[in-house]
Order: sequence, then C-alpha cells, then structure tokens
Amino acid sequence: MAKVLNITRDSYYKWIKRKQIKRKQENEFLLSRIRYIFNLHKKRYGSSRIYAELLKENTVCSRRRVAKLMKSANLVSIRYKRHKYPKNSDKPDKYPPNLLNQNFTLKTENTVMKAFNEAITKRKPKENLIFHSDRGIQYHTETFRNILKAFNITQSTSGKGNCYDNAVA
Repeated sequence: MAKVLNITRDSYYKWIKRKQIKRKQENEFLLSRIRYIFNLHKKRYGSSRIYAELLKENTVCSRRRVAKLMKSANLVSIRYKRHKYPKNSDKPDKYPPNLLNQNFTLKTENTVMKAFNEAITKRKPKENLIFHSDRGIQYHTETFRNILKAFNITQSTSGKGNCYDNAVA
C-alpha cells in the first residue's frame, strides 16, 4: 500500500495508528454519553433509544456502533415481562359460562335489517341517498342490497382495513 501511495512504510503505519487513536477517543466520548443517557433513563433505554437521544444532541454515529459500545461495556437495558392473563381453568366460578358454544345463528330478524327498515320508514329519505358502511357481511347480503335498490339508495363501502371514514357520519 505504501508503494502505491508513494510514501514510506513508517509514514503509512503512523497514519493508521493515528486514525485508530482518534477512533478510540471518539468511542470513549460516545461511551461516556451512552452511559449518561442509559443511567438518566434508569437503565431502560436500549441502543435504539440511546441512538435517538444522541441524534437529538447532534452526535453523529450509527445505531450499530451504539449497540457495539453498549455490549462492550455490558450495558443491558431492563426488559419488563408482559402481563399474563389468567386462564379460565384456574377458577371456574370466576368467569360466566359460555352460553353460545360457537352457535352464532340468529333466532330473530337480523338487527341491522330491522334498524335500517325502521330508519327508512321514520325518516323517509330523499333521492340520491348514499348508504356508507364498512365491509361487514350484513351489509353485503343479497337481501340487504335488494332493500337498498328498492329505495333507490346507492351503497358505498370503506376500503379494506379503513374504518376511519365511518366516524365522519
């Protein structure tokens, strides 16, 4: 490498050593900032959060470098266990019995149809009415669509996984 750069070997190795010393000093500074942030947040911050804090301070480094320095200094964030919900088998008296047993058939008229018919008869909608709903199966049955056609109502449906436009009404 020294030949390619047209310099002496000694100069090349001094340059490399100087570069390593500078990196070591930067790492020491970074590690002091990492330790400070780590302890400031009660040892709950991992490398990602500490990296974000360093960026707020305009300290330039990578998240991987923060992670490596934390690992070398044995700084491990505290992880909390998620709450475990009790099983029904623990105390059978505590929970009400399952009366449906996966039997979801309706014995009375569909409540959506009933509510819709009641609204139509009470409110007597004007022309060009738009009925907007989510993708619930009750709004897409043939019976419901026939009722909409009978009253000349246009049907509109939300996009998949988009319930926010229903809240506007």
